[in-house]
Amino acid sequence: MTAAELVPYIQNLVEGGYYHPDMKAKLKGGEKMGNSGETMFGMDRVAGGKAVTVGKPQEAFWKLVDQYYGRHHADTSYYGDMADGKKADIPATVGQQLRQYGKEIILQMLANNTSNYLQDTTARNIIYNYPPLLLQFLYASWNGPVFFGVIANVVKNAIANGTTDPAKLYSLVSQTRRSYKNLDLYRIGADKLDTIVAKYLGGLPTKVTKEDGSSGGWWKWLLAGVAVFGLVKILSKK
Repeated sequence: MTAAELVPYIQNLVEGGYYHPDMKAKLKGGEKMGNSGETMFGMDRVAGGKAVTVGKPQEAFWKLVDQYYGRHHADTSYYGDMADGKKADIPATVGQQLRQYGKEIILQMLANNTSNYLQDTTARNIIYNYPPLLLQFLYASWNGPVFFGVIANVVKNAIANGTTDPAKLYSLVSQTRRSYKNLDLYRIGADKLDTIVAKYLGGLPTKVTKEDGSSGGWWKWLLAGVAVFGLVKILSKK
């Protein structure tokens, strides 16, 4: 599965529709949006910088937002995926166009991040040939180049230490996302990605519990310990 094929999972199941900072005060839990700028499908017109605002798909994307969504900037019903023509003054085709332009934007960002942070051929090949791991890096492009670089280093360091199993690398990246700066938004994102992998990408890999990339299974060690203890008891009675 390619990155382009994975984009709709993020657009439809992780990121939502229109959000304007004016909604922050009106939304229940709106403070969790922090200082986020005007967004659609996770494209942040303020915090995203030129990568989100400069270029043909970028300009086409925000032109549609301004034309059809700007007038609803204080309408809290637009929090979530409302880019699908549910409002009478927004044609259903607009949502499809926004998704397409959004896909083009994020794929540009993924390509740039890959060029900057994944120059290692081994790491890049493992990531791009394992859809769950590619999904993590795709969403990291939404999160920004800093976080993309963080998880890229996690993967490269793990590979350098001998861990090349993509399922284990996925788990390491997922753990990193959950613990990143102790932020709820990253933990929530990790849960949503796990749900996508579990439902649509073949199931979640075995949870990794050690930094060296070895898989979990503490119960196996417990049973082994009990067995050894029992053997020692038996031998001591002889």
